[in-house]
Amino acid sequence: MPTDTITSGSGNYTVPAGVTSLEAQITGQGGNGSEASGGGGGGGGGGYATKILSVTPGDLIAYAFGGSSVTITYGGITYTCNKGANASGSAGATGGTCSASGGGSFTTSATGETGLDGSFDEGGRGGNSGKGTGSGSGGNAGDPGSNGGVGGGGGGAGDGGSPGGTGGRGNIDFVYTVASGNTTNFFQVL
Repeated sequence: MPTDTITSGSGNYTVPAGVTSLEAQITGQGGNGSEASGGGGGGGGGGYATKILSVTPGDLIAYAFGGSSVTITYGGITYTCNKGANASGSAGATGGTCSASGGGSFTTSATGETGLDGSFDEGGRGGNSGKGTGSGSGGNAGDPGSNGGVGGGGGGAGDGGSPGGTGGRGNIDFVYTVASGNTTNFFQVL
């Protein structure tokens, strides 16, 4: 199935010709790992949710990537997935959640995983996104934590002054099927 991916900014996604239903897959950003004596904590994973929308070709779906969330708005309902928390000290941080306002609900929704605590001079692993992917590895003694993949928390730094990993970016995927007999397949952001 065709998939259109948006990774930053704000604007409007135009529903392609021949499409009457699409699935929006929203992933919040991952939290940053920390640096701490004895090993920094892993950042929390971003929330993840899906919503199947009944649409009309040419409709606009608003989207926005903010510092702490990823949102889409369609039909007066705003769907939001939040960033995982940044770790502080050696404790792992909590994962982000998702919510719908204006009377809406998600098809599926999952909270991001909590990052692991740092211990024994090793940084904690960052939490996976609610989709179950993206965690950054914790660093060994003296090593930095690795950065998270899409929606994953950054790994905590190993003891020794290295930085924790950066949380992964948020993401929106629009997955759809084009009606048979319609050969137009385009992606346009306004």
